[in-house]
This record gives sequence, structure tokens and C-alpha cells, in this order.
Amino acid sequence: MKRFLLVLLSLLIIATPLTASDFKLTPTPYKVFVDGKQMDKPTLTDGQNTYVSLREAAELFGADIEWDGNVSLITHKEKTVAEVVEENIDNCVLINAVTTNAIMQASGVIYNGYIITNKHVTSFGNIFTVEFNQNKLNGYTDILDGTKYKENKNLDIGLLKPKENRNSTIRLGDSDKLKIGDKIIAISSPKAHKNTISEGLVSGFRNDEGYNEIQTTAKTLPGSSGGGLFNMDGELVGIIYSGQNDELLNFAIPVNDFKDFLE
Repeated sequence: MKRFLLVLLSLLIIATPLTASDFKLTPTPYKVFVDGKQMDKPTLTDGQNTYVSLREAAELFGADIEWDGNVSLITHKEKTVAEVVEENIDNCVLINAVTTNAIMQASGVIYNGYIITNKHVTSFGNIFTVEFNQNKLNGYTDILDGTKYKENKNLDIGLLKPKENRNSTIRLGDSDKLKIGDKIIAISSPKAHKNTISEGLVSGFRNDEGYNEIQTTAKTLPGSSGGGLFNMDGELVGIIYSGQNDELLNFAIPVNDFKDFLE
């Protein structure tokens, strides 16, 4: 758990005493978003600078706040496995890549209206069906057709475009911040078991013929290709692309290596 101590001080270098009338804040029409969530408290300005609520911004990042009147103690709160899953499972899908005589079953994640998966999935099929997460209230599963959108030239990453747009999206993390021993969560559909959860650790960082890999103990099986690897803040840090079945040799492509491709 990371802890940050923020002491709120105003350092003003002035030649004459400052009175309350010299420092006036007025509301602005600007909206501020933190991790895609709009802040409720208005932004304020003194005519030169714009101010936001430190407390609300920190809480939207998932921090715990304690305040004793002089010092604000902000504690980074790691999410539970259940919280990471709840945030992301509706943005994880099962994919069927279909040809005239074969079907490849795989996984994917929704990002800004597209589905991120592996290139070996998008290059296999001529027709794609996408199964979304089961609706908790009435028990049905949405199944939509998808079309191949584009493929990365160098990495095993491809994008599908579902025929009906979804407004939700996963959040991208920073895979460069991962450390060996960090806890991670995999959400994929091994052997067509849609959106199966696997918990593990980052067990290594590898380079295979010039391409970076995240090695993890989170178990993957055939059908997990294209599934999401999430950190404990609920952010996507990698896309699963290979594994050794029952062994602890499971690999994902770091999200930082294909962020530019998603633009």
C-alpha cells in the first residue's frame, strides 16, 4: 500500500500584506474528469489559476482521505479482486472466429467501441461473433457480429469492430510500472468458459526476438488468447497471447507497447 502525505501550504512572496479581498475565487464553467468520472465540485479560478478539489480528485483515484485540519493524509487503496472484476467483466468478451470449415474460440476486451484481441485471432476468421457478458438480471447473453478493423504489423494485436457500439470501455494502465511480484487479474474465456477469472503474480519480464512479454502465474488455457490482464487498480496492463496450459508460463503483451496502435 502506497502512502502519500500531502501538506497543503500556500507560499506567497509579497511585498505588502495580503488581505482576504486580494484573493477571490469564482466558479468556472469547466468540467474536470478523473479516470473518466466527472468531478461534482465546481472548479474555481482566481483569474490566473484554476483550482480543483484535491480531496475529490484523490477519492476518484480510489484513495482514502483523512483530514485533521492541518494535514491531509491520502492513502492509495488497492482494489480487491472482486472490485477489479466488477469494474471490467462487462467489457470482456468471448470471440468466435469462423471460416468455412473451422472455428477458433478466443477472448477480447472492449476499448472505445472496438474489441482488442490477438492478431492470430483476427487473421484466422472471415466471420466473427462476439458474446458479451451475461446479463445479471434476466439471464440472456448478447451476441453480435463483428468485423475485422485493423491489425498491428509487428505485434500479435488486432481490433474488431462490433456492428453495435458499446458505450463502456476498459481503462488503460501503465505496464512500465509493473514489478515482479505484483498481483494481477486475468479475465478471459478458456475453452469457451466465458469470462473466467484467474488471479496471479507478475513472475517475470521477457523479450522474445525483440518483443516484450509480461510473464504471469495467472493461468491461461486455449481460448484465453486476447483476454485482458489487469492490475489491482482495475486498469488493463496487457493482452494475453500464449500459455503453457498447466504450467506457470503464461504471457501477455504489455499495453504500453500498443497504445499508439489504439489511437
